[in-house]
Amino acid sequence: MISQGISGFLFLQLKKLAGNTRCFLSSHSTKSTKLLSFLTLPAILKVDATRTTTGRRKMGKLQQLVLASAFATMAHLTPAHAAAPSYTFDQATSCGSWCYHDPNLTKLTDGVVGNRGWAYNAGTEWDGWVGVPNVNITFQFAQAMNFSSVSVGSTQDSLGDVVLPSFDLWAYQGGNWILKGTITNPASSANDSSPYDSGPHPVFTFSGLNVTTDQLRITATPGVQGTWVFIDEVSFNAAPVPEPATWSMLLAGLGLLVWARRKASDVKPVAYPNRHKAVTIGLFG
Repeated sequence: MISQGISGFLFLQLKKLAGNTRCFLSSHSTKSTKLLSFLTLPAILKVDATRTTTGRRKMGKLQQLVLASAFATMAHLTPAHAAAPSYTFDQATSCGSWCYHDPNLTKLTDGVVGNRGWAYNAGTEWDGWVGVPNVNITFQFAQAMNFSSVSVGSTQDSLGDVVLPSFDLWAYQGGNWILKGTITNPASSANDSSPYDSGPHPVFTFSGLNVTTDQLRITATPGVQGTWVFIDEVSFNAAPVPEPATWSMLLAGLGLLVWARRKASDVKPVAYPNRHKAVTIGLFG
């Protein structure tokens, strides 16, 4: 993918810049999703520049800007958990021991994960349907995203009550819904658990997608017709698709990085009085 290639190029350029100034990245820098603003830069970038007579030299503001801009670009292009989308159902949720409604249409993306036992917390985390042939959940995102994986949670207590469904994943592309993956869960009592089980529930993941769209749909089909389908949290791993203005800024940033790289290669030895060693001043002088 083009964005991943550019992100990799940026990282290599930063490593080269770092090598010229004995600048290195802490282990936190591998989590590029945290590199979202200039405020986070001091926490993830450590500089061990050559000492001078007055102590440790600091990076110039321009160099800080170069690094921060590059890191922000890498964070923008790196897959991460997508912001919560809006969504709709094509089937009304149902009531049983409790009602498993979702009046604000937020329960599937609010980050609150239920337990394996759907009744453990009075079913408050679950959306539930009974007696439906299937249910389609359509997710609408604020902009086109490139999705690498989608995960959905469900559970089962018995083949006569709540049963694990099978899932189809669809993407809206070119004016049509295109099937992108299927997860089949054959009906089996081996999946049974107590309705009050406090452990984690099963999570089913569509991985290796590389799907670009602003709409996704999950179809849940009951493992046994006439039984309950429960769905908990749905999560998305994705990166925004850059708009033309973003690409323009990215190209400008790449040009600045190349300029800074060449600038770094032009080093000047400076001898200080009463010192036997020369100090090299480069990019971060």
